[in-house]
Amino acid sequence: MPRRGCLSGLSLLIVAIILVALAVITFLQGGPLLASPGPLSQIAPRGTPLGGYPNHAAFENQCSLCHAPFWSNERMADRCMRCHVDVRAEIEGKTGLHGRLDDPRRCKACHPDHQGPDAPLTREDVKTFPHEVALVGFSLEKHQKDFDGRALTCATCHTRGYTQFDTSTCLDCHQQGQPDFTARHVQDVGAECLRCHDGTGHLGRFDHDRMTDFPLEGEHREVKCSACHPDQTYSQADPACYSCHAQDDEHDGQYGTTCESCHTPRSWEDITFTHDQPTLLFSGRPIEIQRACYTCHQRDDEHKGAYGTDCATCHTTRSWEDVTFDHNATRLPLTGKHRNLECQACHVADTFAGLDPACVSCHAEDDVHNGQLGTQCEGCHVADGWDRVTFDHARTRFPLDGAHVEVPCTQCHTDGRFAGTPTDCVACHQAPADHVGVFGDDCASCHTTAKWTPATLPDHTFPLDHGGQGVVACSVCHDQGTYTSYTCYNCHEHTPTNIREKHVEEGIYDYQDCVRCHPTGREKEGEWEEEDD
Repeated sequence: MPRRGCLSGLSLLIVAIILVALAVITFLQGGPLLASPGPLSQIAPRGTPLGGYPNHAAFENQCSLCHAPFWSNERMADRCMRCHVDVRAEIEGKTGLHGRLDDPRRCKACHPDHQGPDAPLTREDVKTFPHEVALVGFSLEKHQKDFDGRALTCATCHTRGYTQFDTSTCLDCHQQGQPDFTARHVQDVGAECLRCHDGTGHLGRFDHDRMTDFPLEGEHREVKCSACHPDQTYSQADPACYSCHAQDDEHDGQYGTTCESCHTPRSWEDITFTHDQPTLLFSGRPIEIQRACYTCHQRDDEHKGAYGTDCATCHTTRSWEDVTFDHNATRLPLTGKHRNLECQACHVADTFAGLDPACVSCHAEDDVHNGQLGTQCEGCHVADGWDRVTFDHARTRFPLDGAHVEVPCTQCHTDGRFAGTPTDCVACHQAPADHVGVFGDDCASCHTTAKWTPATLPDHTFPLDHGGQGVVACSVCHDQGTYTSYTCYNCHEHTPTNIREKHVEEGIYDYQDCVRCHPTGREKEGEWEEEDD
C-alpha cells in the first residue's frame, strides 16, 4: 500500500473549520479579528469626545464596543447609540433626520468604517443617501449632475457642513448655468428658492391658492405651469380669462371678455348664466339690464325714480320682496346692533338717499352728555351697544396711571360732566390742614399717583434718616401741627440752661435755630466752626 502523508484532505478541512470557528467566536465575543477589514477612522466630526473616546480609532481592538455577539438581542445600532446619545434622542423622539428614517438602526448604511484612518464616517453619495422630501425636505432626484455634467457631491451644496444649508448656493449655481432665467426669476418671485421648490422638478411647496391672487379651481388644477406662463414669467401674468382663452371664445367677443360671467373653471360646459347678469342680449345685441328692468317695471317703482332705474342693485328676478341690497357698500356699513334694525327705523317715510350717516342724526336724544363732548359718538362708543365704551384716556391732557387707573369715571366726572374737568390734584384731593400755606397746590412735587405715602419731599435738606433708625416720621420733629416750625428736643434730651452755657462758651449766642449750624444733624459742623477757622 502506498504511504500517505500526515496532512490528508480531511485533516486540512478540519483545521480550516477550526480556524473559521475561532475567528467567528473571536469576532462575536468582541475580540480582535483574525483578519480586520481595515483600520478605523481617526476623524472626529464634532471635535468633542463621545463616550470617553476622541474618535473610532481610539478603540481599534475593542470590537465589542460596536459589535454585539450573535446570542445577544442587541444590534450594532444599540451599541452605537451608547456614545451617540443625540442620535438616540432623535430616534426615540421621532425628530430630526434620524427620527424620520424608515429603519433608523441601520447605521452602517450611511456611516461605514474600517475604510482607513482618513476615511469619512458619512457616505457622500447623492444617489443612495436618503435625501427625500419626506426625510430631509428636499429631493436630489433632479440634482445628480451639475450644469456642466459633473456629478454633484454633498459639499457642492453644503459648503458649511452637512447640517447647514444656505439658499444662496442655489443662486450661485443657477446663475452660472441659467443666467438669464435666474435673473428674471429672482426679479419675479424672489430669491427664497425652497419656498416653492422641493427638488422633485415640481413646485412641491408652492401653493397657488395661498401664495397668489389667482386660486386654482376646477380644470385649472390640472394645467401645467407653462400653459399659463409660457415664457416662464410669473409675477406679471394676466389673471383675466381672456388672456388665455381668447382662442376658445365661440362667441367671437360679442358677449365681451368677462368669461366668468357665465362660465366657471370646472369646465366650459358648466354654465352659470342667470337673469341677474350685467347685460342681456336681444337679437344678438346687448341691452343694459337696468334699462330693461325699468322698461317693464316703471309702474312698479314705489320709489318714484328716487333711486334711479338700476332695479338690479337691490332686487332680483325672483321677487320684488327679495331684496339683496348690500348696506356695507354705503357710507354706513351695518355693524353691531345696527344689523338687526328694521330699515324704517332709520329710513323714515321710505327716505333712503341723502341720509346723514352721523350717529347724532339718529341718537341725539340718547346723548347723556348733552352735547358737551361733541357729536362724534364713535370716538368713544361702538355699534355693539352704548355701554361698550372704547375711550382712550391716554389721548387726553390727563393720562391715567398709578391708582388713577382703577378709579371709576364718575368719581372725577361728577354729574355727567367730562369736558373741562380740571386736572389739578387739589380739584379732587383736598390738602391736609398742616399743608395749608406751606407747600402750595403742587401736590405732584412730593406725591405720585401710585399712592400718597411716602412722599418724596425733594427739597428737604435735613436728612430724613437722621439717627440711623430709618426714615423719621414728620411728627417727630414737626410736633406743632405745622411744618413751618420744628424741634430737636423730642429726641435730644437737652436742658435749656446747659445748651445756652455750652454755646455761649463757644461764642455762639444765636443757638435757637439748630439746623442753621447743624444742617445734617452732626454735632461738629456749622457756621461757628468756619468762623473759628
